[in-house]
Amino acid sequence: MRCIMKCHMIDRCAAALALGALLALGACDAAAPPVGAPIAGRVSNDLGMELVAVQPGAFTMGSPVGEPGRDEDEVPHVAIVAAPFYLQVTEVTQAQWEAVMGTNPSRFVGPDRPVDSVSWDDAVAFAEALSAREGVRYRLPTEAEWEYACRAGSVTAYAFGERLAPSQANVRGGAAGTVDNGMVVGAHAETADVASYPANAWGLHDMHGNVWEWTADRYAPYAGTSAEDTPPERRVLRGGGWSFSPEAARSAVRLALEPTRRYDLAGFRLVREVGP
Repeated sequence: MRCIMKCHMIDRCAAALALGALLALGACDAAAPPVGAPIAGRVSNDLGMELVAVQPGAFTMGSPVGEPGRDEDEVPHVAIVAAPFYLQVTEVTQAQWEAVMGTNPSRFVGPDRPVDSVSWDDAVAFAEALSAREGVRYRLPTEAEWEYACRAGSVTAYAFGERLAPSQANVRGGAAGTVDNGMVVGAHAETADVASYPANAWGLHDMHGNVWEWTADRYAPYAGTSAEDTPPERRVLRGGGWSFSPEAARSAVRLALEPTRRYDLAGFRLVREVGP
């Protein structure tokens, strides 16, 4: 425990130094407001999506050695989020998906549940269609943007601390489970309506659990780790899901799947870019 706490302190110092350099240099994207410039705290669109402003910053991405459930591809390193963005407060719902795409591919049906059984390609197509409809750019978050927002300033395994309670996220657990496709499932055996669980410190719901969320990035090892057996062209999902353990919903966990795959455990939320 003492070692882990010491690592957290070192990581905080490194992140602070990186953030200082970021603030001195200003934003990398000339079209975005300068680093530190205020943007509206929350915006919405005609689908009823709520998106919260996320300011630039630096943080320690990955997990410390010794964190329960840790995988080898979670090597801790300082990551910089250079430009502000808006992130959807919840996962994309089935009602929002149907309003744009005209269909509902979900296994677990409900207008306020997250859309599930969508591939990375499907999520990108939705973002592009919504961008054309709204006249502003929507996209999937990068891995760094996603983890930065999930952590919401925390340095623990979860945004809520070192443990995840059943009341905080829709993950496998709770009452004695049954077996579904070879997986033991507890009290949570399907998706829940979005925002059924508490938000993190930045007002974002379901960053832990409910459905795994597609990100924009291809899966690749972090710097300093072996690139052997890296699956080509797989995309990263984050956050864990209804059929997975709490450990799989940690802030640092990475899952890689082919971009054409559709599973009832996969959904997504969107970034709306800042600017005209």
